[in-house]
Amino acid sequence: MKKICALAVLAAFSLCPFSMLSAEEPKGPNVILIVMDTTRADHLGCYGYGRPTTPNIDEVAKESVLFTNAISVIPLTTPAHISIMTGIHPDRHLVFRNFIPVPEDITMLAQILKKAGYATAASVSSQLVGSHLGFDRGFDFFSGTSGTKRGLMRPGNETVDDAMNWLSANYKKKFFLWVHLYDPHLPYEPPDEFGLKFNKDYARYKEELGGMPQIFYKDLGEHAPKAGMDRKGAVTAAERAGKEGGVVGGKAPSPTGKRPIRTVVPARMGHMPFMTPEKVEQMIAAYDGELAFDDDLLGKIFAFLKKNRIYKDTVIIIMADHGEILHEKRDYFGHHEFLYQGSIHVPLIMRFPGVPPKIIKERIAIIDVLPTLLDGIGIKNKKAIDGISFWDAINGGAEIVIRNQLVILTNVMFNAAGAFSSAPPSGSPRRAARPAQQPQEVNFYQAFNKSALFQDNWKILKNNLPQEPYELYNIESDPGEDRDLYGTADFKQAFMQLQQALESYLYDKAGVDITTRIAPPARRKRDAEPGVFAVNRRGG
Repeated sequence: MKKICALAVLAAFSLCPFSMLSAEEPKGPNVILIVMDTTRADHLGCYGYGRPTTPNIDEVAKESVLFTNAISVIPLTTPAHISIMTGIHPDRHLVFRNFIPVPEDITMLAQILKKAGYATAASVSSQLVGSHLGFDRGFDFFSGTSGTKRGLMRPGNETVDDAMNWLSANYKKKFFLWVHLYDPHLPYEPPDEFGLKFNKDYARYKEELGGMPQIFYKDLGEHAPKAGMDRKGAVTAAERAGKEGGVVGGKAPSPTGKRPIRTVVPARMGHMPFMTPEKVEQMIAAYDGELAFDDDLLGKIFAFLKKNRIYKDTVIIIMADHGEILHEKRDYFGHHEFLYQGSIHVPLIMRFPGVPPKIIKERIAIIDVLPTLLDGIGIKNKKAIDGISFWDAINGGAEIVIRNQLVILTNVMFNAAGAFSSAPPSGSPRRAARPAQQPQEVNFYQAFNKSALFQDNWKILKNNLPQEPYELYNIESDPGEDRDLYGTADFKQAFMQLQQALESYLYDKAGVDITTRIAPPARRKRDAEPGVFAVNRRGG
């Protein structure tokens, strides 16, 4: 029986030293890394979900190591993928926003495997992990939407087609293939076959809800947003019409009589307290349809591997960069605004040739995937990383050292003009009282709207809101975070310990200059703008 020792370390965990192996021809197995953007663990069949969303993934999981407690280190696509591909926590690579390039001074997984002799290829679905940001580093072949007029994303079938074309020509080599799928991201609008799978009224859903997070509704009745409501209560009609973009739904005569006024939910950022239970269920059914669509596509890759008799010799990793809150918290659809489990608890399935299936319940972070993979295929990397290898736990070897503390940060605060602001988000009474600061004044301690710390079974959330500065949950007994224990006498000591640990971490980092890694991206030429400024439609 393996033993796992807990080591109390914060986000810069234990810079794990490895030595680089240089190999002309790799002796290890092939590697396929599948990252499903915006995928929460509890909506996969292999994690106990009631709907048959992922039958192909479930079959792979039956012969894999399944991690039940995998956590994203940041619920944003670009920085999370940098962490996956480097094993480095955001507090060291210092990328906390989308569209910030991969730092030049860090080594990517593809570079390591290419140096070890692997043929390397990537097929990605979003500009958030595009070649223009440096994600093509180390790849012989890279397919995505960067440099095209496709906008922010492309559907998964195009991504998988490109991956399959490359694989068909290169499967006899030792290869590393990265496939990134973006379909589960807002808006939830899968192809009809998969939309109908869980919602027989999918056509009505598309007509009425039709796209997210800027939604126009028909027939909201008493739930329709009222003029003058703030962002937390969603918004308005006429004053927003035509300014936010979105999808047509509810109609009313315009003042001119020439075009309809539309009831609009603001693009920022999925707060929908007025949604009826029926519409929430329709949204969730469509999200599940997106997962089923991607699962069907992945089934084609698995079938190809089996047909060409390389399945048994291939490492398959299936994971997500972050999850998605599905209205169960704060009446919210999305991920990056909050650090609840829905947005950070992700699937992680690792299939290694010759390793029997097992379930590992210890907490693992997405930064641990790289060192675990490298150990599993016999390649060592001398670069300093934050991730911890779980290979010995997987392979039944000696005890390993794991962290019992993990820090997560999100939502760097910028005002509408793009300047850093230490003020709370809109909806807070302090919002207008504190002037915006220029980016050079960024302070790590004040820079994040939300921060969280896991320790043992506990999780503390810090919010930059005076009316609710902290939340406290016991994740083991309350995985849905239904009972906030902050302020309760029985758990005062637990709260004080976690608060001290989180505050110490933030104060220790206060002097870190993060200005260049959080500045809003510069405007591009018009032909690139659909990708850069579609963030409110499918925003990372």
